[in-house]
Amino acid sequence: TVFGAYSRRPCQAFEWPDIQACGTTWPDVVNLLYTAFSRTVWIGAVSVVLYFCCCGDISPNHRSPIQRFLAWRYFTPFSNLSFGVYLIHPIVIFVWHLGKEDKTAFSLVSFWRDYVWVCAASFIAALFAAIVVELPCAMLWKELVVKKVRSSRSRIETTSSY
Repeated sequence: TVFGAYSRRPCQAFEWPDIQACGTTWPDVVNLLYTAFSRTVWIGAVSVVLYFCCCGDISPNHRSPIQRFLAWRYFTPFSNLSFGVYLIHPIVIFVWHLGKEDKTAFSLVSFWRDYVWVCAASFIAALFAAIVVELPCAMLWKELVVKKVRSSRSRIETTSSY
């Protein structure tokens, strides 16, 4: 589902795949099967991953290989930044493509190059946002709100003991 049926660029309305170098190189039957079942297979795969993540015995000694892989400790920093990346990546994509001076011709090399650089720039921007915005706000929240809640609870406990 990542690349789709197009091994070449998609055809424009006035082009024909047999004449121009556009469209799919797959036979019609394979293209039909891909179009009919690709999304079903994708959601099936996602549901299997979710099942292995959420269901079953969750004790650390009895995890499935998928659970052990997804619980890998090196994923923790990325998971902490994932929501920031989700919020920032459209801006990064927008700036990335507006910064180009020429038209982009699709190729797998340029697609993967752009993908890797947009991911890296999104994670760097999310890290910067976490350090500059999220961390100071969390510290301020801890100072202002959590201490007030603790002090009000201690006052309630001392007055209720009388």
